[in-house]
Amino acid sequence: MTISWRRIAAVIFTHGEEFFDKSELFEMVYWWVCDMFFLGILARALGAFAGSSTLATLIVVFFIAMRPTERIAVVMARLITDELSGRMFLATFATPISQVEWLLASVIVGFLQALLRICLGYTLVFLYFGINVFVVGHVVLAAIPFLMLSGWVMGIFASAVVYLSGKRYITQIRLISFTVMALCGVYAPIAALPTFLQPISWSLPATYIFAGLRAHATAGAVLWPFLLKNLALNGLYAFIAFMLLRWAIKRAKRYGLANLENK
Repeated sequence: MTISWRRIAAVIFTHGEEFFDKSELFEMVYWWVCDMFFLGILARALGAFAGSSTLATLIVVFFIAMRPTERIAVVMARLITDELSGRMFLATFATPISQVEWLLASVIVGFLQALLRICLGYTLVFLYFGINVFVVGHVVLAAIPFLMLSGWVMGIFASAVVYLSGKRYITQIRLISFTVMALCGVYAPIAALPTFLQPISWSLPATYIFAGLRAHATAGAVLWPFLLKNLALNGLYAFIAFMLLRWAIKRAKRYGLANLENK
């Protein structure tokens, strides 16, 4: 299969213009500024209560790394809903663009948004509170691509859900992404979760990133074993998600693409 970067660029420019227009960027910066301010206050209060500044730093670092990552999943699903709303859905299927090309384009758009949010978030907490995210170690830079991979896999699942259920399920996708953040150890170690939720948490790829970073920051543990576990789970889930997406697209073609616009 030959991949056409021109078709990928066409999708990127079609949707990138919307995702990076002035109003969208202003809204993103405004809410991110607010999030970082209140998150920093909460993290510092928790750190003072626990008597450890490391706790405050970990919460901030993990939130800034994970929040834009789960945004990739929302962006990928929103690309489809935008096409449904703009009546471009049938035209998309009429073009020679392949599923792989569309996925690559959506990943690039989501990656650019996530990278912008991460850089802005780390800059804001440093300016607000003097929190240096690299106190955890420069391994944070190695962990971010693995987190983005997790977001991409979630995005494939989210895209399949939209193809199966229609554009109105974008709200449920947002709820799922927030639930994943709560379960994968962003706010607290997995041991703090209820016992019945811990096996679910360990089944999430992102959990191993935050567990590894927390162990590295508090006990000097090596991060690579955690990254490899994350990569193995992401590979498994990516295969399942891509098969589900292919089936969802075939089903949408069989039962009527236009019907998804009204769901």
